[in-house]
Amino acid sequence: MIKAIKIETFCHPTESLELVKKAFMTISPRDPDIKKGTTHFGLPILTLEAKLTKSKEIKTFLERMKDLPATDKKKLLAEAEERLENGEFHFSLDKFKALEGKVALADREPIRITIKLVTYPHNREAILAEVTSLLNEL
Repeated sequence: MIKAIKIETFCHPTESLELVKKAFMTISPRDPDIKKGTTHFGLPILTLEAKLTKSKEIKTFLERMKDLPATDKKKLLAEAEERLENGEFHFSLDKFKALEGKVALADREPIRITIKLVTYPHNREAILAEVTSLLNEL
């Protein structure tokens, strides 16, 4: 069972916040929280983040993930075990493709996705089975 989904990306100083937010909203059913920060080199950077915990938000996110190309779904299935860490499933979506309204795994600028899963019993095998089932439903 999905407990929460975290969606996160950065808006670099060379990017338009409006366009990055538009890409973010292709993936997220809710507006991002925007936090100011600085890069390693001291340049300003914004972090856009949303944490989905309501069942309606999670369902909407999963509906949007059904647009993921079949090759990307296969890749996630093949790499599912190595993408698991501490009960969380991690992957990244392409920010530039999201700006075009498309959902695809990231080859470059990512929108990071973390899906927190809860299973009973709570162990790696049960979580992997849940991830596999989830990906097969997309």
